[in-house]
Amino acid sequence: MKTTLGVFAGIIVGAIGMELLNKTNPQLVAEIEGKIKDSVNSIKNSVKKDETVEEAGAEQA
Repeated sequence: MKTTLGVFAGIIVGAIGMELLNKTNPQLVAEIEGKIKDSVNSIKNSVKKDETVEEAGAEQA
């Protein structure tokens, strides 16, 4: 239970931090969000094709 609460707390703190950073440096936030989206797409592609995340990421780049 403590682990679950810690994960949720981390997500909330991270989201608040990103919102604060967005007010001071929106370009950095856009860059971070782009990298996260690319990473998620690599993971999705690796699951679909039954390959490693590194292989899927290399194909996407």
